[in-house]
Amino acid sequence: MNPDLAIAICTHNPQPSLLERTLNSILSLSVSAGRQFELVLVDNNSHPPLLDIPQVGTFLNRMPKVRVVVASRQGIVFARMAAYQATCAPWILFVDDDNELHPDYLQNLFDLIGQNPEISAWGAGAIQVHFTGSARTTLKLQFGHRTNINHTFTSAQDVLAPASNNAFARLKMHFMHALNPALPPGMGLALQHEAFTAYLQSIQNRPSFRIGRSANFLGGAEDVQIYLEILKKGFKIGVSPRLQLNHWIPPRRTAKNCIQQTSYASGREMIVTLEESCPEMSAPIINAFLSSRHVLTALTIAALRDMIENPGIWARVAQITGRIEAACQFRSCLPHPLVPFLIKKLELDGRRPI
Repeated sequence: MNPDLAIAICTHNPQPSLLERTLNSILSLSVSAGRQFELVLVDNNSHPPLLDIPQVGTFLNRMPKVRVVVASRQGIVFARMAAYQATCAPWILFVDDDNELHPDYLQNLFDLIGQNPEISAWGAGAIQVHFTGSARTTLKLQFGHRTNINHTFTSAQDVLAPASNNAFARLKMHFMHALNPALPPGMGLALQHEAFTAYLQSIQNRPSFRIGRSANFLGGAEDVQIYLEILKKGFKIGVSPRLQLNHWIPPRRTAKNCIQQTSYASGREMIVTLEESCPEMSAPIINAFLSSRHVLTALTIAALRDMIENPGIWARVAQITGRIEAACQFRSCLPHPLVPFLIKKLELDGRRPI
């Protein structure tokens, strides 16, 4: 019998204890009789290989019918492609290697799919962020923490159509997707096979596309790229608070430099993704950033005054630095004078060419 859904865990050099937590949450999932799912583990060039990790071997002994796939090209997009090619299930649920699904996640997802056949993508509406180290709780929003997100849908008209003649209103509604609860984080994202096929066809027809997060590059906008591409094709996206998961963050990811690098890279990648996937929408957004450079100045001054007490504000500075830098490159204009200063001060690197 073909499965109703495939769970895909894409991983590169996972922290064994966190991966073990993720795998145990899969074992704890409850589904109604008659529902079938399969699990695909995608090893995206891990060292040691995934199969050499003791926690994975223990898990495979408990759940033997698991497909283990090696994605040799580095990057989360390639890993997701490998998972897609490994299954014929009508839905794929992507789970990160630091996620812990609520036991009812899968059953609630099946219920939502059955009750809303017009929706082709579902995302988690309740994400609790936990730190394995002594990170500040003020950093939770950096890692997707969200509560009290209402059950909501998004169509192309909601996201791609102009919301206002005011550029800053468009900037807030369209671009700052973290402020739009109808566009979920990629963790726990379920995609209809047909929608993911449309997404892959869109990006593979281009001479280049964004490969998303990879070994030494934690910043990316690959999830937003998925949303833009499938919305343009007429698919709809849903978010539900019934889809709950825990996001576990190790100490290395809460280091100041790591957060700044990730925020900076994500800022750049977001601009590039918009320009590639939706150029008609990117123009007013890029222009808004170029006309609001004073925001970067104000944030920098605030950060310099309070850099110890508010580590999150430096992440915001780094993110806007990346966005303005990319915006200037696309419009071939002189960069904000603070951009090179901040790149040097924050030791930002790992930039990908546009």
